[in-house]
Amino acid sequence: MSDFTSYTYLPVDDFDPFAGPALTRFLPTTPPQIEIWTACQLGGAEASRAFNESLTLMLDGPLDQSVFVKAWTDLVQRHEALRTTFSPNGQFMCVSEELTVPLTTHDLRQAETTAQAETIAGLTRQEAHHLFELETGPLVRASLIQQSATCWQFIICAHHII
Repeated sequence: MSDFTSYTYLPVDDFDPFAGPALTRFLPTTPPQIEIWTACQLGGAEASRAFNESLTLMLDGPLDQSVFVKAWTDLVQRHEALRTTFSPNGQFMCVSEELTVPLTTHDLRQAETTAQAETIAGLTRQEAHHLFELETGPLVRASLIQQSATCWQFIICAHHII
């Protein structure tokens, strides 16, 4: 069913899309997103976590953290999907005008190689198992890990619904 008009929208008496942060868009959820939202509601936290998608990028070379953080902030502001949340009944996407998605930084330069590997594995696992709140967001997270002066890892995790 790709026709939005064929859906019966569930009422949510206490949902006011204009009560929270300023929105740039308020539009119907797509049928695949409704399926994901429903699975998350019925299956609980573990079902929702199953839709997390995590990616780690290895960066080699000098990196200016302040510029990287600004680039991440600009990226979030440029892409509506990264600022999207969902109505309590899952029928609508709410795209915030502004949404802060912090870039968490970790400096592991002083740690031994084994400790670095264990810490990175733990951080990667933690990101991949994060429980995203579909109604309040953000539905994406990011971390930047510094291993040495020229060795970095960028971890980004997003819920598949966006």
